[in-house]
Amino acid sequence: MKEKGTALVEAAIVIPLLLLLLIGLVEMGLLVNSKLLANEAARAAAREFIRTEDEKTARDKAEYLVNLEDFKLTRKSDLVTTETEIMFDSLLPGVWKLFSGENGGMTVKGIATFHLEPS
Repeated sequence: MKEKGTALVEAAIVIPLLLLLLIGLVEMGLLVNSKLLANEAARAAAREFIRTEDEKTARDKAEYLVNLEDFKLTRKSDLVTTETEIMFDSLLPGVWKLFSGENGGMTVKGIATFHLEPS
């Protein structure tokens, strides 16, 4: 009879820890995915700017891929740099607030730099 109670107590301790680990893995995967999306949007915008030399078209290309929080394009001689920022929304906003002080997520930045070829 005593062993049944011990197993229940052990399960009550281990199951929440395993769930927390599983949710943490999923959350980290979603964060890495957001970073990859931000980088891809920055690369696509830089390629579009090189092709058209129109900043609005480049921004539209990035907006087509992700919902942008911020977009910057700088051109210095033969270099074009684009920066994109997107919002990462957490599955568990309370956990993010506990550790980072932010409500429900964070901003993820993507940067791409390309050379302009002489025409």
